[in-house]
Amino acid sequence: MNELLTLLEVSKQALHQPLLELKEKGYITIEPSELDKRVRCVFLTEAGQMIEAELGEAQRRQMAAALSAGDDPEGKIWMNVLEQYAKERPGFAFFK
Repeated sequence: MNELLTLLEVSKQALHQPLLELKEKGYITIEPSELDKRVRCVFLTEAGQMIEAELGEAQRRQMAAALSAGDDPEGKIWMNVLEQYAKERPGFAFFK
């Protein structure tokens, strides 16, 4: 859970309600880590995986359309901008 807080750069209080709603809708489960019972892990349920795939695909299509409309159809310039920005963010270490 702490990794998620760092990645999103939010407080426990700010994350509590959205996680509760996702859990109530059946999109996630929150379980203790098998390695350290003090750590809570968030997992997508089958329904969560389905909605993530649907929403993710819509976002990928929208981004591809936006990139192909400009001078960066492969998104290389955009990715460079994002990487430069992300270097300064605490959660960037999770993506290396």
